[in-house]
Amino acid sequence: MVFNMLKEAALRQTIATHLPDFVLPEIEAIRTEVSREVNQQRPTLFCPPIGHAQESGDCQNSWQPQAMPTALLQASQDMAEKDTPNLEGAGLFGVDFFVTRGNVTFSEFSHRPHDTDMVTLLSLNLSEFDLNACAKFGLPIPLIEPSEAASAVVLATQEGVHPRYVGVDQALSVPGKDMRIFGRPSIRS
Repeated sequence: MVFNMLKEAALRQTIATHLPDFVLPEIEAIRTEVSREVNQQRPTLFCPPIGHAQESGDCQNSWQPQAMPTALLQASQDMAEKDTPNLEGAGLFGVDFFVTRGNVTFSEFSHRPHDTDMVTLLSLNLSEFDLNACAKFGLPIPLIEPSEAASAVVLATQEGVHPRYVGVDQALSVPGKDMRIFGRPSIRS
């Protein structure tokens, strides 16, 4: 298709016809406000739900995917899709819900990768960090491919500095398993 991209009507018609994800002109001769407008309208994508178990208000472990009845999954996605466009910028947004037997209740938004979702380092072909970078930099996001994974919080039993982790060799000796440990230089119980 050949047309003058400085002509707003022609540019808008072409965009409406082809519905591109992004407009990447190879020359400066384009109605920049139209290009900017299109490029800021990113679609909302969902990864499979992540389940969390909490105790005393703190996440103890996470897993993905979290099985959910279709109606509850659709209700949570509808709520998230309705509210996330009101947040400024592009990136990864975590939307937390409390899910009971027949109800979904909004809990909170997270506008960045979150420690409770580090399970995505193993459960998705693109982790929460990868997805955030793609969205922030306007990179295409390929098909999100999930696999089963879980994470657990290792709680300190005493205070100290430079913690050591025991049992790592045994855990890694299990075929097909992987492990990531995130810690702090000092711990407190």
